[in-house]
Amino acid sequence: MSVVPAPTEFRSRRQKPIDAFDFLPQASANLNSYYALHEYLGLLWAALPRP
Repeated sequence: MSVVPAPTEFRSRRQKPIDAFDFLPQASANLNSYYALHEYLGLLWAALPRP
């Protein structure tokens, strides 16, 4: 597989200017992070050697 860099035309649907609240995480993103962290900790726990 070869990667070819290519420019893309990105257009935002935003009609209002950017404000400080745009840089705060959304609640749904925090929930997804919680689930991912929970799964990674579970995988780590399962990989630990048992005595």
